[in-house]
Amino acid sequence: MITEEQRAFGALVADLRKQRGMTQGELAAELGRTSSWLSQVERGVQPVARLDVLRRLADGLGVSVQALQPDSPIAPETPVRDEAVLPSNDLDQARLVISGHPVPEVLLSGRPLPRR
Repeated sequence: MITEEQRAFGALVADLRKQRGMTQGELAAELGRTSSWLSQVERGVQPVARLDVLRRLADGLGVSVQALQPDSPIAPETPVRDEAVLPSNDLDQARLVISGHPVPEVLLSGRPLPRR
């Protein structure tokens, strides 16, 4: 059964896509998904539960993750890594969510941080 929350999320995705003048096929291709998948998301049939998929969808729409899903576990001020430099993985994302810092070992080592 489709919930109102799923319908609202799908309608938001559809509205944002249309505001950017994109077709379902164009956005789906940018996400590495099919038009059918995106159609199901927009109708509320297919939930977007994985954070990495939500992030790609937000990036493809040119909005923050919080704009799509305000209760997402990523804080708005959390830095997002440049994946062109370093590929992301689940452990790195967990570190960012927990600490807000990409390398907690630096914070926990007891060594003084370099001054800027």
